[in-house]
Amino acid sequence: MKPGKPVTCTVAWCTERPWGHGLCSKHYRRYKRNGDPVTVDEHAAFLQGIRQGRRATEGGEHPW
Repeated sequence: MKPGKPVTCTVAWCTERPWGHGLCSKHYRRYKRNGDPVTVDEHAAFLQGIRQGRRATEGGEHPW
């Protein structure tokens, strides 16, 4: 690896290997989609909720 290149993702708490612009693949995709590597869009947050067993928001409606 070249000197000066980060060994881990430049997001403070992430320990994954960098993929592009010093970010791991997950944070790089977020950067390209949202303009910010740590911002999660509402649709992705909703899908994550489904994976964890939550089906809708507190009001019973989908966020979109």
